[in-house]
Amino acid sequence: MEESIITTDAPAKNAAQWTDEGNRLYENRSYEEALEAFEQAIQLDPGNIVAQCGKASSLNCLGRYEQALTAYTCAILLDPNYAYAYSSMGMTLFALGRYSEAVDAFQQATQLEPNNALTYCSLGNALSEAKRYEEAILAYMRSLQLEPYSATTYSNLGLLLEAVQNYPEALKAYDHAIQIEPYKAIHHYNKSLLLERIKAKEEAKQV
Repeated sequence: MEESIITTDAPAKNAAQWTDEGNRLYENRSYEEALEAFEQAIQLDPGNIVAQCGKASSLNCLGRYEQALTAYTCAILLDPNYAYAYSSMGMTLFALGRYSEAVDAFQQATQLEPNNALTYCSLGNALSEAKRYEEAILAYMRSLQLEPYSATTYSNLGLLLEAVQNYPEALKAYDHAIQIEPYKAIHHYNKSLLLERIKAKEEAKQV
């Protein structure tokens, strides 16, 4: 297939074409160029929620987090029922260490998409960092109800259970992760560290 060549007399792109180009550039990790394309799409169609979220994602990848949050807010104003915008905003807030705000964003997303396992896992992560451990466990368990073969969720649940010193259940969570992804060293490592901790605790009791 021949490469298309842009010339000065080429017809101007419409908003949908700029959005498609932005998505292509984003997938190729050309984030600055993707951002420019999404900006062009938004100028032509201010109500283009896909371009607005693309802009936010590009800003995220460029480390311009506060600007990304503003773009996600614009997307939510365009469509308050757009779960993706809430969950993506939650990821940005989580990266900034603003865990309580991330919890709120993920909870909004789960209300709009109650069957999204990944969002429940993300909610569990944010709740855990916010030290709302019981709620975090419930979020992880809901995620596993929706997606029973997520080693990542089992691993995160194991880490949380270990943190609250529920070692038997933490071991079970790590074992589930190992069964699903036996080739992942991190799951075996987490389990071995916990076994060492249990052993040290038992030895301390005998002193």
